[in-house]
Amino acid sequence: MSDWHLVQAAATEGHEIANHSLTHPHFNAIAADSIALELTQSNTLIKEITKQKSQTHAYPFGEGGQESIPEQAARAVVKKYFIGARATRNKNITYNRYDFAVSDDDYFKVNSDMIADSSSMAGFETQLDATIAAGGWYVPT
Repeated sequence: MSDWHLVQAAATEGHEIANHSLTHPHFNAIAADSIALELTQSNTLIKEITKQKSQTHAYPFGEGGQESIPEQAARAVVKKYFIGARATRNKNITYNRYDFAVSDDDYFKVNSDMIADSSSMAGFETQLDATIAAGGWYVPT
C-alpha cells in the first residue's frame, strides 16, 4: 500500500484498523497454518505502521460467515487472533439485529454489506432505513 500515512492518520484519530490478511487469499481454499501466517504477518505490519493491535478481522472476499466446513475451519483460526470478524451478505438481511449474538461464534460472523459501486451505493439509504426501523446496526464494507 502506498498511502500508509492515511492509515496511520486514521488510527491516530481513533479508528480501528481491522486485519484483512496480507495477500487476500480465499481462506476456504488454504490450510489453517497458511491462514495463521496471513493473519500474523498482516497484524505485524498493521502494528508496525499504526502502533495499535487489530482487534477485528474482515474476511477476504467476504467469506467466513457461512456454515460450510471450510468457513468454520477458517473462523477457528481467526478466533485465536481477534475479538470478532465480519463477512459480507452472510444473511438474508444486510443489517445485524441488536441482539444478534447467541453464541461466541456469532461475533465471528458479523454481517456487513458490500458497497462496491454506484449500484450498491444507490441502495445505501434504503439499507440504513431498514436497519433503523428494525433497531439493528449496519456495517458497510
